[in-house]
Amino acid sequence: MATKKVEEESKKNKNKSVKSNNKNINDKNKNSSKTARTKKSTSKRTASSKTDANVKKTTKKETVKTKEVKEEKKLEMITCPKCGKEYLASLDSCPDCSKKVVVDDEEDELEDFEDYDDEDDLEVTTKKEKKKDKEKDKEEVVVAEKKEVIKKSEKLKKTKNKQNSVTGDNFLEQNADLVNLVKILFVVIAVIIVAYLAIAFINGEFKSKDKDDGDDAEVSGTIQNEKILASSIFSKSDSEYYVLAYNTDDEWADYYSDLYQYYKGMNDENALPLFWVDLNDKFNANIVAAEGEETNCWASNYEELRLKSPTLIRVKDGKNADRYEGEEATSILSNIIKEHSNSED
Repeated sequence: MATKKVEEESKKNKNKSVKSNNKNINDKNKNSSKTARTKKSTSKRTASSKTDANVKKTTKKETVKTKEVKEEKKLEMITCPKCGKEYLASLDSCPDCSKKVVVDDEEDELEDFEDYDDEDDLEVTTKKEKKKDKEKDKEEVVVAEKKEVIKKSEKLKKTKNKQNSVTGDNFLEQNADLVNLVKILFVVIAVIIVAYLAIAFINGEFKSKDKDDGDDAEVSGTIQNEKILASSIFSKSDSEYYVLAYNTDDEWADYYSDLYQYYKGMNDENALPLFWVDLNDKFNANIVAAEGEETNCWASNYEELRLKSPTLIRVKDGKNADRYEGEEATSILSNIIKEHSNSED
């Protein structure tokens, strides 16, 4: 029994020692990997620093070379293109003719290269590129915003046009009765105008004043047919004149017309103007006395007049001065014509 316990304890101790050895090996492996990594990073850093140092050396060497080249050029002799004399290149102009030295583009580039170090130049270029990129980004943003604004304005215009069209349609629908009423009014007014023109044409109001139509015969020269309506009997521009009213359907209508034409053909400056009214005209029907109705030829308002065929009225200053009916009216006109003819003889 004692030997078994001893053997077990020895086994346990062996296992512990093996485990501890394994841990130590793992720790060593980890440490070795870390050291390898650090060595690699340090080697990279040293390599980059070496390359930077090499670049600086090369740039410094180039600057030194360019300085030496410039100094050598300054010691060279240059011939003046104007006067042909030689002088040192270090001078800016010819001492004889004061002609300035032309500087090459390569020398300018070398001077600029000497003023700046390689690292500073890289920083400047990177800053400029960043500024350009920022400006481009800003321009792109501005362009995008403008496009959005244009799109929104176009959408608003479209919506407004749609609303206007909708409101117009709604107005027509809501006020359909009013629109129909306006159309009817226009039609009625057009019909009245056409009817008035037709009646005036039928009554001979559009006939030529110089034409012989049977009623207005030309006696001597061109006679002006001054036919008026009843409404203008007392409203002519002359201060004093005659108005002869007769019915063109009367059996003595031709005789009345001849009297009128003879009177108008006298061309006497002292004779009063003479106008005539057709009692057969529908527009003058309100002044025609009906059968059995008493006449009223002395009124000074045409609406109160009641005339028969023929009637002669002398108007003075817009009022009824004298009035003659029947044979008396024709005799007055014939006497005026006879007096005029006797005076000519």
